Amino acid sequence: MEKKSNSKSKTPYFIALVLLLLASNFYFFYKKQLVEKDHVESTAILEDQKRQLQKEYDEIIDELEIFRAENFDLDSTLTVMKGDIEEKKLEIEKLLASNQSTIGELKKARQLVNSMKTDLDSYRSQLADLQQQNQVLATEISQLDKQNDDLVSQKQTLIGQSNELARKNLVTEREKAKVVEEKRVLEAGQQQLKTYSEEVQAQNLQLRDQIEEVVEVKNVAIKQLQEEKKEVVEQKEEVIEKKEEEIKVLAEEKKEVIKEKREVIKEKEVVEEQNAEMKRKLEIAGAMKTDNISASAVRYKRNGKELESKAAKKTDKIKVCFDVKKNALAPKGNKEILLRILNPGGNTIYNESLGSGIAKLADEDKEIKYTTKATIRYKGKEESYCMYWESPAYDAGKYRAELYSNGVITGSSQFDLK
Repeated sequence: MEKKSNSKSKTPYFIALVLLLLASNFYFFYKKQLVEKDHVESTAILEDQKRQLQKEYDEIIDELEIFRAENFDLDSTLTVMKGDIEEKKLEIEKLLASNQSTIGELKKARQLVNSMKTDLDSYRSQLADLQQQNQVLATEISQLDKQNDDLVSQKQTLIGQSNELARKNLVTEREKAKVVEEKRVLEAGQQQLKTYSEEVQAQNLQLRDQIEEVVEVKNVAIKQLQEEKKEVVEQKEEVIEKKEEEIKVLAEEKKEVIKEKREVIKEKEVVEEQNAEMKRKLEIAGAMKTDNISASAVRYKRNGKELESKAAKKTDKIKVCFDVKKNALAPKGNKEILLRILNPGGNTIYNESLGSGIAKLADEDKEIKYTTKATIRYKGKEESYCMYWESPAYDAGKYRAELYSNGVITGSSQFDLK
């Protein structure tokens, strides 16, 4: 009675322990799923951003190469900006070439792509301005060349006329007067030509001043671009420094995540070991308890009546009877009872074709052979059962019968045959 009371008092503790272990398993499994899900989603987002950056970068490079091919003659005027674009191009290719880009690297690549777009717009605008200025200068120079050619032609004509008049000294007064008049006209034309030449020279000086002003503006623009480039480089270095700090922070966070993951795996392994141990203990606790085990040899009369036998030659079967006791930790239902019969030589009587088999012990890491087994219907109360084993022949000597439930030996009995 005292043993039954102790079993009942332990039952709530076993149930509470099982529930606690189940809750722990669920918690660690849920936490692991969340970590793995976050990792997969972050990786997918990074890959999408990387593909989008690669597409935008390829579009910028294609547009830049087309624009350079169409403006080859003017491209040399913006060598400084072109060098800056090439540096950004190399850096972006390096960032996108990585198989596992980080968030910081993708953010840096995004900023460089946006900067390249801005540089490309500025590149296009300045080349357009230079093209327009060159066209204006070419038109003005062409007009001046034409005016100079006209003046030279007029001067040569006047010189020829003057020489012709000088050659004709013997002319009539009328002709002389005509020559004087023509000379006066010629001198007036020369004066007009001189005045026109001075105007052309003044225009040339004005044009030269305009060209010098354009060159000065160009030099100021180049200086401004160099200062802006210096500022961009400083900002770039500052951004790189910040990104390096972010990378360090992300690396530390990654280490923490890996550490937490390892701890979770370790805790899971501990819980699994505890669960296995608890399962083993529950199986042992839920094994059928047997009592009043009685093993004997029997023979049968012609009318079928069963009698106990003491002689090996007259024995037909081995009979093992036992009581199954009530066990509060064992649920109701079908239960397997294994019977192991040891012959006088200490070996297990074993015949696989007649139902013999191999079972693993619950409290030891080894397996044993059993002779036969039976399935009983456990109803939660004490009941009596008998098991039989039939063999063609039996040896004289001492036999031992052992009963097992859930890998645990529950009792034994011995008998002798002469």
